[in-house]
Amino acid sequence: MNHLLSKIRFSSAIILLLMSINFSAKSQHLIVTQDTESRAETCIAPKVTDACVTFIARNNLELSFTSSVDKVVNVASKNNIGEYTEYNLTLPTDNLQYLDRILYVSCQLFPQSVSINLMLEAKESLRFYVYLSECYSIHYKNAINYLSQTAYQEAKEEFATAQKCFDAPSDGEVVAKIVIIDSILNLRTIAKEQFELLDYQASMETYTKILSYNPNDNYARQRYNECQQENDRLCDKIMTKAHKYFEEGDYEKAKILYNRVVKYNCYTKDPETRKILEKDLKDVEEFELKKKELLAVITYQWAINTPFGVSVGSYRDRKWGGYFTFLFNPDIFESFRGNFPTKRERPEIDAAFGATVRPSINKWTPIWIAFGLGYTAVGIQTNHDTYHAVSPEAGILVKIPFGKNPKAGLALRYTFQYRFSIDFTQQKYVKPVNNIVGLGFCF
Repeated sequence: MNHLLSKIRFSSAIILLLMSINFSAKSQHLIVTQDTESRAETCIAPKVTDACVTFIARNNLELSFTSSVDKVVNVASKNNIGEYTEYNLTLPTDNLQYLDRILYVSCQLFPQSVSINLMLEAKESLRFYVYLSECYSIHYKNAINYLSQTAYQEAKEEFATAQKCFDAPSDGEVVAKIVIIDSILNLRTIAKEQFELLDYQASMETYTKILSYNPNDNYARQRYNECQQENDRLCDKIMTKAHKYFEEGDYEKAKILYNRVVKYNCYTKDPETRKILEKDLKDVEEFELKKKELLAVITYQWAINTPFGVSVGSYRDRKWGGYFTFLFNPDIFESFRGNFPTKRERPEIDAAFGATVRPSINKWTPIWIAFGLGYTAVGIQTNHDTYHAVSPEAGILVKIPFGKNPKAGLALRYTFQYRFSIDFTQQKYVKPVNNIVGLGFCF
């Protein structure tokens, strides 16, 4: 009988070996190998007719067992040993039917089980190791292939499976790859949001990070190029608008747009355009400084009949300003005393106020227009009477700054005044046309 059992065991071992070879032909499968040194171990079982069979596998495999002759396969105990689990089975041997026992071993990763023919003797102890044949190598290669195709979700799943393999190394490489994939997926989301918000420069920087992780990411490279094209278009648009504001003298808005061009790294590959940009930005800062410092103007005013006068006002680049002018001749003081001098028959005063505006705002024509309404009074010696006129006027003012970053400048002013006498008979006493010139300072 023992001789017969030995022959049967030998035949079973051959069958098990052939089964292993058959499964090796597949891409991935369970492998069950026997530890021949375990025969010397003592079987501790509830019955003296029972045999002990132990299977050792990685924790993630979660083995399950069925039998061709046992209604229930008795797993007496499960012991966790680090990354591995030890399954201790006790199987009866007190019936001849157990000589034809086929034990099926399966795991949660694969539905297909491995069958083992077991002819056991009472108190016999066997030990088997269960693992996935070429598991790590196959899944790792699949993951790398998906990674090269930028199929990140599939690559992540393959890496996760490779990490669970029996033969997976413990060097942490797979974990690092999964972390990189998570980073890439997160960066893709961020880059897309930045692109939709028209922040093309930030989006390009994010896609550059993705390419540093995976140089074969053609999607990231394509999106980077799209960002570059959109950024260039945006730069040209901003630059054109900045030039417009600059020529109009709206230096505050021009400066904002020029700084935005710098922020977006526009024209970094074009040194000539870069020089123009830097020069314009410098000019903007200089002219903005001038605009802030040279708003107030005071001038000495002179006309033929009123040689003494002063005009004060504000002359802004983009906002309306105002002015006030007063002129007189010395005879006015004599008229207050009721005394008209012999050398002058007509003491006279002029007073006017109005608005100022700059019609063309650019650095080449620093000219302002002033227009307003005035009052003229002329005294007559012969009848000791005073004649009045309404005097609308219009004029121009030119600022000449002192130096590149001035705190003051020269101001030249000319005013044309036309007087409408209140009484038609007074026209011969009130000169209808008056020309006024002024010289002063702006600060």
